[in-house]
Amino acid sequence: MKKILTSFLVLTLLLGGFANAQNQNSLSAKLKRTTKGTIAIVATVTSTSTWINGTQTLEFTMTYHQTGGEYMDGLRMVFPTGMVPNVTGTSDPLTAPDGCANAHLNLSINGQNVLWGRDTASRCGAYIGGTFTFQVNVTNTDLVGSQTINYTVYGDGYGNEPHIVTGSIVIPKLLAHNLGITSIVPNTAVLSGITGAPKITVHNFGTNNENSWSLTLTDGSTYTSTVTNIPINAGESLEITMDNWTPSEEEYTLTATLTLVGDEDLTNNSLTINPIVIPSYTYTEEAYALNYDLATYNIVNLTDGSMTYLADANDPLFPRAEEFDGKYIYRVCDNFSYGVVSPAGEYIQIGTMIGAEGSPIALAYDWVNERMYLMAIADNNTSELYTVNLMIGELSLIGIGTEATILAMDFANDGFLYGPAIYTNKLYRIDPATGDETAIGPLGIEIFYGQDVSFDATANKLYTYTCGDNEDDGQFGYYDITTGAFNYISDIPNRDQIATFVITKPGNIAGGIETGETLTLTIYPNPNNGRFTLDFSNINGKVNYQIFDAKGSFIFGDEFTTNGNTIKELSLDLVPGIYFVKLNSNTKSLIKKLIVE
Repeated sequence: MKKILTSFLVLTLLLGGFANAQNQNSLSAKLKRTTKGTIAIVATVTSTSTWINGTQTLEFTMTYHQTGGEYMDGLRMVFPTGMVPNVTGTSDPLTAPDGCANAHLNLSINGQNVLWGRDTASRCGAYIGGTFTFQVNVTNTDLVGSQTINYTVYGDGYGNEPHIVTGSIVIPKLLAHNLGITSIVPNTAVLSGITGAPKITVHNFGTNNENSWSLTLTDGSTYTSTVTNIPINAGESLEITMDNWTPSEEEYTLTATLTLVGDEDLTNNSLTINPIVIPSYTYTEEAYALNYDLATYNIVNLTDGSMTYLADANDPLFPRAEEFDGKYIYRVCDNFSYGVVSPAGEYIQIGTMIGAEGSPIALAYDWVNERMYLMAIADNNTSELYTVNLMIGELSLIGIGTEATILAMDFANDGFLYGPAIYTNKLYRIDPATGDETAIGPLGIEIFYGQDVSFDATANKLYTYTCGDNEDDGQFGYYDITTGAFNYISDIPNRDQIATFVITKPGNIAGGIETGETLTLTIYPNPNNGRFTLDFSNINGKVNYQIFDAKGSFIFGDEFTTNGNTIKELSLDLVPGIYFVKLNSNTKSLIKKLIVE
């Protein structure tokens, strides 16, 4: 029986590798993953190759992802008449198998058909998932125009009926001058009010290097961005960063248009997408959690950890973590896809994070620097810390921790990340600038499976729902970030696995939300020595502000009525450190960082 953990690395430890995963039946039922009646595999095959008459090697990129433990059995490609595949120069195997023992992805060619692996369900396939490149050598005779290659990807059918994915790849003719647009990011959804720079990928399909061309992106409204004359060599792909774009709550049509004088193929010079615009949200509850065993999204009572049903959670992708940035609850899933959760518990995917391998495991938002972080677990079980571009999903590596395998994390009031680790069963402090890990102390419990943590900035507690294999399995409580010890509060009914958990507590200093029309607060000088000026603009009516320290303790506040612009000069006896100024009007609120040196 195949068993899948919420953290793939745990399976490696317990079973001695994925190769044995589908032959074990002694682990607890908590490890089972179901497909809930939905497709269990996602696969794509792409190529930027062009064809020429004669013999050549075509380059392909394949991505395979599975839920419910359905490994890949094989890939079949059917080549068009006149494009004959050859054994010599074709990848064999397709890629290195990492699934079940004795399963393979070996090559076999029959006329126009190329098969790697098998096309009948084995229930124990050869490849778990990931992205890789492969090659097919072909001999082309009397071809005319673009050529289409059809493909079929075969899942092993574990735990359900076998699943397959079909698709096609268009290979254009090699021309002297041929630039084409291959993608626009973002391409699925965007968040209202979030600023970011769209990226467009342009490929030179021609034989000539190009230096004189232009690329324009419009949104069907007021946004237009143009770049010109970027050198691009024959066969090269360029990812081009356009100007910043801030979508509001309306419909957009993103259209990228490429202009090259003498371009011999105009069919790939334009690309249009219609991303969904997700409106700003207001969350009214103090915390939320996803019960994976029951497939429910729930409201959490932080006093005792009890839950109240909010919505079904039947997404086929396993949810790894959630985090709140004051505007949205973000979720990342096990294939690096990410999105937001509405106040009604509905998950809306934005896109897929790019720039990391392995498995995503945790999200954390830095309120001071307004930056989202992601932790991923590499194949060697090291913890890799990244920052996240929330508009396009781009990940930037900060550093690699070598002390522990972190299972979850969140920021505390001291500006460091904290999270529990598997294997060592200790709590660690993580430096967000380097990714370095420092052990705080033992948890006092044993954990085996993925769990989420969320820091309550006002209570100064790192809350969690534990997940292990013994009496520690299924408890609600918090980690003491000074000792590392887990403090028990209550039991989880039925020892259910809580996959995600996030605090959005109203009034929490980390929960300031900017809504409505523009609200402006300027602090100068900043940094300062405790003497500073607060400059309020674009505000009419009653307004109040409060100053908190980094632990969320109230320092000072005032309330007044303004008819436009108001300046407040303050002189406070503050110790050096980071503070927050929270500004509230009748309809808006805003948090600004104050630095005292």
